[in-house]
Amino acid sequence: MDKTGLTTVERVDRGNWGNHNWHFTEGDIRTAFRRIHQPDNSYVIFKSVANQEAVDLLMKYKGTRKNMKDPWQLELRAENDDLEVVPGASDRDNPLCFTTQLLERYHSAIDILASESIWEQNFSHYSMVARTGIPDEDYNAIFWPEIYMVNEARADELQGIIMDLSKAASLAFLKKQESPQNYYMGEIQLLHDQKIPPLIIQEPQLTFGAAELGQYIDFFAQMSESYSWSGRSHDVD
Repeated sequence: MDKTGLTTVERVDRGNWGNHNWHFTEGDIRTAFRRIHQPDNSYVIFKSVANQEAVDLLMKYKGTRKNMKDPWQLELRAENDDLEVVPGASDRDNPLCFTTQLLERYHSAIDILASESIWEQNFSHYSMVARTGIPDEDYNAIFWPEIYMVNEARADELQGIIMDLSKAASLAFLKKQESPQNYYMGEIQLLHDQKIPPLIIQEPQLTFGAAELGQYIDFFAQMSESYSWSGRSHDVD
């Protein structure tokens, strides 16, 4: 074990040669814990997901604009509207929707705002569902929890940032992040105007000392080793 209390394993350094590709990773959970670990700290763990109220509201609207620099003009969708949901793809009758891309905008905002106010060594996060090489969006993914680990002394500040994403300070930041394409400013502006948080924090929330948390992670968070062959299939031994 190292100073974090996590087990380290010995491995053969196989390298990557020819078409033989080896990959080893400790995984997102261990990596997140290592990043913030301080032996004398306690940590709060909680889950965040898309707010169903925000999801339902966005699905009722569509937006139109003259060009990228103009604000979206929003109106309610008609009952017979049959619009393809590709937010930002059209400047006329563009349906609003809470997509994984919009979720990523909010996660990015949390990262930057929290790094500036509570410092990045005090928090980390990972998705409950690890995704690799997924070409198509799963619309359910906005409800797959994002897990946050945060120094107990800064937990209220981080949760405040998450719950205040629809407020004025966050709106100003998101406008800068979305410029110049502004693909998702219709969604962001509407949630701001309606004062609806895009994300919610789920119960329960757990608090652990660093040593106890490290022990749980060490037992339950797997590392992984993988192999792939990138040559022609008929050349495999």
